[in-house]
Amino acid sequence: MKLTTDDHFRLRSQVLFKPKTAYDVEKQADGSIVIRELVPLVSKSKLVEPRMYKGMLIGADVRLDGAQVAKAIREDRDDR
Repeated sequence: MKLTTDDHFRLRSQVLFKPKTAYDVEKQADGSIVIRELVPLVSKSKLVEPRMYKGMLIGADVRLDGAQVAKAIREDRDDR
């Protein structure tokens, strides 16, 4: 299949590309390109529902430890 770009450097194909989908593109040493569809990662961390308390939004029902928060952030970053 041969694809060409338009004047704005856009590559289009209704057969290959899905709308509103992100792709990773790598240019190889021989001049060819590799296009991979990016799939969203599912995070293992729990989402906390905010709630109103005395006019402020509070995120958790328990007291949070700084070390636990830092560990959870590091785990989430490593998963990405």
